[in-house]
Amino acid sequence: MIAEVLELARSDLSAAESLHSIAPDDSAASVLRGALFLSARYPSRELAEDALKAALRAPDPDGVAAVVGALIGATHGYEVFPTVQLSRLELGWVMDRLAIDLGEEVREDKVPAGGWKEAGSPWNEPWWDVKYPGI
Repeated sequence: MIAEVLELARSDLSAAESLHSIAPDDSAASVLRGALFLSARYPSRELAEDALKAALRAPDPDGVAAVVGALIGATHGYEVFPTVQLSRLELGWVMDRLAIDLGEEVREDKVPAGGWKEAGSPWNEPWWDVKYPGI
């Protein structure tokens, strides 16, 4: 599947025509194929917005756009997207904060905020209680 999608991304067929042939419906497989196709068709930071615009022409534009956005963001960082688009993400700030906290907590020189609930192990309760109360 992936080889076929990548080969199609390098072909001379129009993006819209190719997208409809490999992502014909709203199934998870179609959405994934469409997102992989667009990520390969528009691989650079400069083409990120073009990939999202092309995703809107897919049979399931919301699904393909979400997955291609995630792939492009993971590849190039969230900075490739216009601030206007990022500000519209309902949970964007929350997800960014969780990712930053996770990165901080999995560094080799630190113990996770939740620590290990074993006798004598480090337990960073004040940080955990302030940052994530109720968990």
